[in-house]
This record gives sequence, C-alpha cells and structure tokens, in this order.
Amino acid sequence: MQTLPHITPPITLEKELIEERDLLFSILSSMGEGLFVVDRDGKIVLLNTVAQKMLQIGEDATGENFIDVVISLKGEEQIPVVDHFLNRVLKQGQVVIIELSDDFFFKSKSGPPIPVAVTASPLKGEDLSGAVIVFHDVTKEKNVDKVKSEFLSVAAHQLRTPLGVMRWNLELMLNSDQKVMTGEKTKETLLQIYKSNQRMIKLVNDLLSVSRIDQEKVMDRPSLTDVVQVTKDVISELTIDAEKKGVRIQFEENPGIPKMMIDSGRFRDIMVNLIANGIKYNIKDGKVTILLSTDGTGITLAVSDTGIGIPDKDRPRIFQKFFRAENAVLNATEGSGLGLYLVRSYVEGWGGQIGFESEMGKGSTFTIKLPVKIEALTS
Repeated sequence: MQTLPHITPPITLEKELIEERDLLFSILSSMGEGLFVVDRDGKIVLLNTVAQKMLQIGEDATGENFIDVVISLKGEEQIPVVDHFLNRVLKQGQVVIIELSDDFFFKSKSGPPIPVAVTASPLKGEDLSGAVIVFHDVTKEKNVDKVKSEFLSVAAHQLRTPLGVMRWNLELMLNSDQKVMTGEKTKETLLQIYKSNQRMIKLVNDLLSVSRIDQEKVMDRPSLTDVVQVTKDVISELTIDAEKKGVRIQFEENPGIPKMMIDSGRFRDIMVNLIANGIKYNIKDGKVTILLSTDGTGITLAVSDTGIGIPDKDRPRIFQKFFRAENAVLNATEGSGLGLYLVRSYVEGWGGQIGFESEMGKGSTFTIKLPVKIEALTS
C-alpha cells in the first residue's frame, strides 16, 4: 500500500509563516541599530522601529523609494542620486561601509540630520534581489572626536606662544654681548620667560582639572573661607592687568557676607576666571563690577563688564569646554576655552547655580548663587 506524502494543512502553514514573521520583526525591533531592507528597485520592503524613531518616519514609508525617504548628506551637502551609495550596492553588488570619519548624515523630510555610520550589503539569491542597510547614530562618537580635535588645537596654539617667547628671550641672552645684557635687561628678559612659564603651567593645570572633572575624580579641600577677602586678593592680583587694558575694577559688598566652608583654591579660581574675562573682553576705559550679597540662605556673586558681549548664536555653548565665542577669539587670541567650563563645574558641584545675561557691544553679567552649606566635590 502506497503511503501518501504528508501535506501541511493551509491553515497550519499560514500560522507558521505568521509566527516566523512575528519572530523576525521581534528580532529586528530589538536591534540597537536602524535597519532597512529594500528590493532591487530600491523600494523599502521593511524597516525596524529603531530606524523609524531615529529618522522620524512611519511604517507608511514601506513601498517608497529609499533615496526619496532618507536624504543622504556628506557634511551639509546632499548627495546626488547618481552618486548614492545604494546604487553601488544594487547595481554592482558591492558592500558599502561608511565610517565616522566620512562625515555622513541621514535625514528624513521632517527630521533633523543625524550623523551615521552605515553598512549596506546586497541580498543575493540566484540574482541580486535587494539590499540590507544597517546604520547607527554616531553623535556621541562625533562629539568625542570633536573634543579631541579642539583639545589638540587649543593645546598646540596656547603652548606655542609662551614657548616661542621663552625661546626668543633665551636666544637673546645666549647671543647677546655680556656688556649689553645689563642687570636690568637680564631681569626684564627673565621676567618674560617666567610669565610665559606661568601661562604654560596654568594651561596644564586647567587641562588636568578638566580631566579630573570628566573622570569624576575631583576632591574638595573645604575650609572656613572669607570669600570677601579672597575676592579682594584676586582683584589686587589683577589690578595691573586691568590698568594695562584701561579698565577700572569696582567691588561692592553687602554687609553680613558669611564665611563659608568651601575649597578656597577653587573659589579663587572662579573669581580669577570671571574677573579676568571681564578685563580681557572689555573696552578701553571700561569697567568690571563685582557684587557680593547674601539673603541669609547663601551668597550671590555677580561679575559685570562693559565689554564686547556674547553673540546670540554662541550663548548655548558658552560653558562648553574648549569653546570660545567668535568675537572673543577676534578680540583676544589667547584663551583655552576652559575657564567657564571649570567655573560651572565647580559651582554646580557645590549645589549652586550659574547664569548670565549679555548684550552685544554693551557687556555681560555672570551671576553665581551658592548655598551657605556647600556640597563637597567628591569622586
């Protein structure tokens, strides 16, 4: 007797296909990367939820041409259709890999550009039937890469000037006739070398402080500190710089400013950065005003200047490390872009607040509010 082959009932087969489809969608949805599957004509057959969320597109993109739905950019310029990477995949069967260094972006018609790394591979059966495009957002990696580049640029630029001054003065001493190099001349030359050395030390110390903050290894050494006296000491130290610039410093203190348990060295750094900026970016015959006040629960410090102000477009980035406003760079070539980053890190680490107001051509005011009971900065 002949045995008939087993035939899976249509209902069971359909159920198995649905289960396999659902399993596939579940796997694709759990991926951390965005994914598109396109057919041989470049039309979207499938996209996962990560791709939808990242590019702000819906499932209705299925059936549309990938190149029309997802705009590809090289930097800020849209890539022409003829040069699109998908053509190389579908027409030549190539695997295309786009890396962080390629400065590549995806953008939908409604969403913002997103920096991406992409791998696009052909789907091959008997013939080339389509392609799989996998991509992920490289915003964080791009920011890290940018910070590295800014660090190298700042370090090279800021170290080059003092090193150049030191070299020039040392060559002057070595090559000059001993009779020409009088005691006064020697002292002046050594003073220039000393100042250049101090600038290098400050830059290195700022970079080390930033590194400790980023690694959450900042340790406070709080002591009972007379913040009024620290402020007066800093003003005294910076008076010569202010006079050279033609800037007047005015200090106003309200009565009853309490002493605070605070790291006096870091508080001094805050005052130096704010007042020095007020001098550096001021105008001739300008003024820097420092106001210390208290409401009993804490102190408020306001440092105002009559300087160049901060452009609107640069304000969101003013506390970012290595960032300097465009007009600040033009006004004073020296500067690491680390001072305000350190100030904000210390203030917020103590449980305080910092903000600023600015008007182009009229100046800026930076305001700090610190509680009487300071939270220690610890790792």
